[in-house]
Amino acid sequence: MRGLTEGELIETLADPLLVVSDIKGALSRLQGQAWYLFQGIDQRVFFGQTANVTAEITDIAQHIERVDETLRDKLREVFKPKVGQLYSEKMAILPALDEIKLDDERPTLVILERPTDKLPQDFVDWWNQQDLQNRVLVLTADPNAVTTLRLSARRIRAIGVVEKRILAQHGQGSPQMAELEGVRAREAANFTSALRETFKTIVFPMSKQLRRVDDFRMEFDSNDYSGEQQIIDTLTKRGKYIASDQFDAKFETIRLELDAEDILFDADAVQASSLKRNAAVRPGWFWLPRGGLDDLIRTSVQRGYWRDKEGLIAKKWERRTRVVAHQDDFAQDPMETGRFQINVTPEDADVVYVSESGPPDPARAAKLSGRVYETVAPAVWFLAVDSKGVAKTGDGCEWRAPIRVRPNVMRVSGGHRIAPAAIPRAAVIRAGFDGSDPRQAAEIAPGEIDAPKGAKQLRVVAEFDGVFGQEESAPLGGGFDEASAGGGGASKSKAPLKPDAPARLISRVEPKDTASAYSALDRLAKIPDARVFGGTVELNGQRSEGDYLSLRLGRDVAVPGDGTRPKCQGIGEAA
Repeated sequence: MRGLTEGELIETLADPLLVVSDIKGALSRLQGQAWYLFQGIDQRVFFGQTANVTAEITDIAQHIERVDETLRDKLREVFKPKVGQLYSEKMAILPALDEIKLDDERPTLVILERPTDKLPQDFVDWWNQQDLQNRVLVLTADPNAVTTLRLSARRIRAIGVVEKRILAQHGQGSPQMAELEGVRAREAANFTSALRETFKTIVFPMSKQLRRVDDFRMEFDSNDYSGEQQIIDTLTKRGKYIASDQFDAKFETIRLELDAEDILFDADAVQASSLKRNAAVRPGWFWLPRGGLDDLIRTSVQRGYWRDKEGLIAKKWERRTRVVAHQDDFAQDPMETGRFQINVTPEDADVVYVSESGPPDPARAAKLSGRVYETVAPAVWFLAVDSKGVAKTGDGCEWRAPIRVRPNVMRVSGGHRIAPAAIPRAAVIRAGFDGSDPRQAAEIAPGEIDAPKGAKQLRVVAEFDGVFGQEESAPLGGGFDEASAGGGGASKSKAPLKPDAPARLISRVEPKDTASAYSALDRLAKIPDARVFGGTVELNGQRSEGDYLSLRLGRDVAVPGDGTRPKCQGIGEAA
């Protein structure tokens, strides 16, 4: 048996004045430097008569040129943006100044081989000449530490050369390959240790100059280093970067849109592209995650701080109230009730006046309670007012009831009876029974009337204040009724159905309980390419009169059929 185990070596070298960990460290360094020292498969260390893998690696490393390419690759791996929320993958590592290319969307990480105590004047002059000054992020690498990294990079490349020879001559499971893996692990540890001493200063734009922070520290977790995250943590701590999970809180506490108004806006109203350009140019602005400026614009508009209109983002504008009124598509059918339910939406206003006899006069008109108004009137006027006086009172809104008629034809023993109904109820109904234009026909009285003998077709239309609605018609005698009863009339052939053609269901579906509602949603989800246009989701907690939640979707909002149940279920869980 030849050689000594690590324990035997420590036992031999132990001394009251020596620390055991120092002995272990010295042995590790010796294994990495001694050319004739070997470690057998039994982990015993001994000296041999031929040079070991370490010697071959050291000899090859001395003759390797252009090692900076290897070092750049290693540093690119260390600082690779895995999340990609701050800087881009187009990093500039140990570059000449004329090799640095800036990105107008995100900062470019620049690693400079410069002393840590100050930035060289040539770099400061270069930055002052740049247009995209807020797109420069710098890590300074101490030249002495970089020399150590270059030495480690040479050995890493040499390890690759020796590995190819060992695989060709001895194979993957050979003792030589095991020895090489040990050298590789030690070299990786040496590179990691050198990294800790290399980067200690981070530089970024702030106000009108570059700011240097000297407390940047490299932290490792089992040799797994995320340079990107540690840069983000440092910049977040220094207030330059606002992370996604802090955006809402920062928006509320520091009023982020106010800084944007001071730094990014060149006028009271600018294009969004101008804001993005200034975010890249002006060093006083924050760094946000990818898409962060779009989120800021959207949030500021939603909260009423800014306005997005006609392609311009405005921070200041003449605020004028506005009100929009439209009939609720999911209320009870006014043809049945005679009543209209109107949804009213004011903008820049907290009070809405309503009148059924003309534009409202705030001095005399009634105030709308809530945001829904029910009426039988053929026309309603609304006016939005800002009681605080911030917004000027704008134009009112005139809502007019749709003019519709329903024929309601019934077959009776003596022929046909009709009971037409119209909305608004104040509308006049005109009907013709000889196929002529009903607009020229006489007015008919409300209620049921018998169709004239021999009438073949009913054409009916509603009129209010000189405006006609859509005409409706219905066959009277000699049509499908007589044919189906065997009267000899010619039956109209039906067009063949097309199984692959899209179909539209326009009838109202109202499940009577929760189970049947979810059953209907499950069936809907199984229909290929089904979409729901408009609808109402109502949740009743039944704990009190006001314990309910109602969500309405407009007719132009298309919800995929297979996504309807998860949305409804999510609303129910949130409630």
